[in-house]
Amino acid sequence: MISKIKSYINKYLEKYRLIIRRLSSCGANGKGSNQYSYIYRGIDKSCGRYHFDDKKIIRRWSCGKISLDMYHGYRDSCKNWRRVFWQINCMFHLLDYEKTGVSHRMSILDGIEKEDALPKPLKEYSEVALSLISDYPEYFYSKQTLIDEIRANRATIIKIRYPDSALNKYFKSHIQRASEITKLLQQYSKIDINNSSILDVGSGRGFALLGFAGIGAKSLIGVDNEYGIHGQIGYEEMYKDLAERLALDKYIEYYNSDINNVQIEDNSIDIVISNSAVEHIFNLEGCFKKIYRLLKPEGVAHIVYNPYFCPGGHALQTFDFPWGHVILNDEQIKKYLEDNRTHEYEDSIDMLFNGLNKETIWDIEKHISDSGLELKFWEERDGFNHVGLLSSNVIKHGKQNYPKLSIRDLLASKIRIILQKPS
Repeated sequence: MISKIKSYINKYLEKYRLIIRRLSSCGANGKGSNQYSYIYRGIDKSCGRYHFDDKKIIRRWSCGKISLDMYHGYRDSCKNWRRVFWQINCMFHLLDYEKTGVSHRMSILDGIEKEDALPKPLKEYSEVALSLISDYPEYFYSKQTLIDEIRANRATIIKIRYPDSALNKYFKSHIQRASEITKLLQQYSKIDINNSSILDVGSGRGFALLGFAGIGAKSLIGVDNEYGIHGQIGYEEMYKDLAERLALDKYIEYYNSDINNVQIEDNSIDIVISNSAVEHIFNLEGCFKKIYRLLKPEGVAHIVYNPYFCPGGHALQTFDFPWGHVILNDEQIKKYLEDNRTHEYEDSIDMLFNGLNKETIWDIEKHISDSGLELKFWEERDGFNHVGLLSSNVIKHGKQNYPKLSIRDLLASKIRIILQKPS
């Protein structure tokens, strides 16, 4: 049965690729306009990084007509979900760089790497993390006032601070990445990186901008805001510190804003970059139109995002079976989290319903078309290679919950897009 499904889906994908190749060679309207390249990348190993085995079944979970096997370790194969929680991330961060003198204080972490969900309430992890942050302030962006705010439940998250050795390592990797992106974009636009203005939508820690500064860019803007599950305490202190330590702060300007509301002059940007942000922006139609307005004529955008509907989804929505967040409707999701993620329930609900936009590939393509931007390059990566597990039930329940859902949505774990504003 699985081989038949896999054969059917492979035929579908090959047919789709042939259609795309025709479109990219003659233009979407058949007249040579809007030419673009389409790439689909899979991986060779069956079922990717996780091998399903009956011995790994934890138990069978049921809700109404839905009944699914839960697999031990599946969540780990998709995402490093423990580090999503700032408390646990802080403790692992200290273990990474200050191994002596702290491990004995972290007995609360004993066995956590063998668990499929948090075994203790977050409050218990918080107290240990906050005491360690107070004792090792050089590893965190925090002040006592912030710690007090967290204890009073008025703020969340303290950001980790990298030692110089780690910072330099990350910086070098992002210089290489910036060089690769620049070479790709130069296929579509005459880019002089030394004289280009660059905007990062969802700039986060600012490493992408630092990478471009490292290859000569001198006019860089980062835009990010607080979305979804957490208030990002320490962001401003963090990105300023990173830039100053690398002596690049004079080239970078940051805005704590949503891209749709940021005050930047139209037709002033040469390059827009964005990584892992599109899935969190709720007015995507406005976002792409804003990118169009901000770009100079012939300016380009390089966008990478992780689609909501891929087998594992995001860390807090990765259930113990593939496509759980797609198969289950909203009420079933809440029931599953109540039954199996007691200590993660509130954070998971917040991320699922407030932090992710659930836009399909069809939606994204329409937003691009409506914006006036020209699509130059589209790449889909199947990082999980779950094609052999894509059953009729997954498709049926997925389509019931999301009518515009396609097989492409279910398989693509990462999508890369290059757009250009016409001259």
